[in-house]
Amino acid sequence: MVGSYDIEVRQRRLVYKLSIKRNITIILGHSASGKTKLIELIRSYNLLGNESGVTINCDRPCIVLAGKIADISAAVHGNAGSIFFMDEDYTRIMKTSEFAAIVKNADGYFVLVTRDKLSSLPYSANAIMHLRKESRYNEYKPKITINILTPRYDNIPLNDPFRPDTLLVEDSKSGYQFFQKLVEKKDCTCLSAGGRDNIPKFIEQYDDKEGVLLVIVDGAAFGTELQGTIKAMKHKTRLEIYLYMPESFECLLLRSGIVKCENPDILEHTEVYADSAEYFSWERYFTWYVKEMCNIVGKVYHKSKISQWCITDINMRKMRKALPPGMLLDE
Repeated sequence: MVGSYDIEVRQRRLVYKLSIKRNITIILGHSASGKTKLIELIRSYNLLGNESGVTINCDRPCIVLAGKIADISAAVHGNAGSIFFMDEDYTRIMKTSEFAAIVKNADGYFVLVTRDKLSSLPYSANAIMHLRKESRYNEYKPKITINILTPRYDNIPLNDPFRPDTLLVEDSKSGYQFFQKLVEKKDCTCLSAGGRDNIPKFIEQYDDKEGVLLVIVDGAAFGTELQGTIKAMKHKTRLEIYLYMPESFECLLLRSGIVKCENPDILEHTEVYADSAEYFSWERYFTWYVKEMCNIVGKVYHKSKISQWCITDINMRKMRKALPPGMLLDE
């Protein structure tokens, strides 16, 4: 399934407006924030249709998943091309590898209401949402309550200049090797956290009480660690920390021009091209696309080890230009 979908769920003077474009969307929020009511309205429409008093406007069917894992699997496979919703009562199932396998191979999008970390699912930092409530009046109608699905964590702007003392990358593969080369002639140390789940712990245990730390992660699959990372950042009051979350290192290779992108639209509207039935995350889609573009010109790209053609001086300059303007990683 590909594309972006607007959803309006309405019951009398209560309205929900959602825009979904990734295979996994997480809805956070405290009790009484409207999450469970949204699921109830969709479930009621699933059971009773228009007789429920609920209307749903969407180009795709909206279906609430419930029951045991076998019931959920059957509902997903029997309703290809749908948008599936699950309430936080089923968080225990959401955490299982069996559920992750269902999502991985599904032709559909999943909207999951939960406050827990779902380590088995590679959801994006940009896919963590919450419901923002608005009340509207006019002279003819009573109050209308509108719940709008809104990003929970805004992208942190990186336009104000800063010069990092330490650069932290989530793993030791090609991205780390590239950035290690990028800062080798500067007074900046490049470190690997040994995996994205180690990022919060690394920040908490970082010895320097002062300084500037730049953390670069693959945003397309960093949703599981984002809350813990932000919490750890807040505890380091004397350490200046910047968090940069491009979709993936491969996405940076395309944006910088190090790897030619024959269709620049994939960078701006990835949801139109990254089929959820084929790619568990946009990170995997960009990895596939980079390899395809390299094959066309007779180059080889390995995710595990950076190729020498990728770390030339010319390509280092291309990457510096593509990074946010505030990062003082100039030569």
